[in-house]
Amino acid sequence: MKKNIAVLVMLALVGMVFAQVEMSAGAEVAFAPVSIVSILEMGAFNETDTYSSSTITLGGFFDATYIQASLGLAFIGQVTKQVENVNGSITTTTFLKDPLEKRADLSIGLLGKYPIALSLVKIFPMLGFEYSLNLSYEYNGVDVKSSMTDDQKAMLNRFWLKTGLGADISVGEKLYVRPTALFAYGLNNKLETDVMAANKTLGFTKASIDNFKVEIGVAIGFKL
Repeated sequence: MKKNIAVLVMLALVGMVFAQVEMSAGAEVAFAPVSIVSILEMGAFNETDTYSSSTITLGGFFDATYIQASLGLAFIGQVTKQVENVNGSITTTTFLKDPLEKRADLSIGLLGKYPIALSLVKIFPMLGFEYSLNLSYEYNGVDVKSSMTDDQKAMLNRFWLKTGLGADISVGEKLYVRPTALFAYGLNNKLETDVMAANKTLGFTKASIDNFKVEIGVAIGFKL
């Protein structure tokens, strides 16, 4: 009897949770400036190199009130600027975009969120991750990946930790617009880890490579 009562209570609690969950789906577009920051320090020597690029992602999402899952196609931009700071002496180099180089990734994301209702608007903090899986890397129509080893191909992928804010703005009974602003930190891949380790064996007291991006997106969602 006690077991039956416990099961009924658990089912009631689960039912209450699902009763508060609203399902929706939609399409989104996002733009993200990307920065790669490399730092080397040894005694009085200090060098910081910052490489700038950008990414545009087109995709869709599924939302269940407290969770957002997304799948998209990310077009990875080339490095367009390098800022080199050696002991306070700054040199900026601008690179022209090469239209022959093309790269695309599959973006897989999962974010937890906590909605706070404010009249027709819901705001929510977000926290989760994104995995970028490279799909293609071409130059002048030639598949660059075909000449890469498996380890080199794996270096084109990256795992991102993401946090930020979003809002749902109702524009009808079922339709809403969702702007988001997310900060992402990219975990080092094997190449970066190997480069940092090699620099430390050369005597550098600090050798780091950090990847950052600030993603600004807008989506249109439909309540199911």
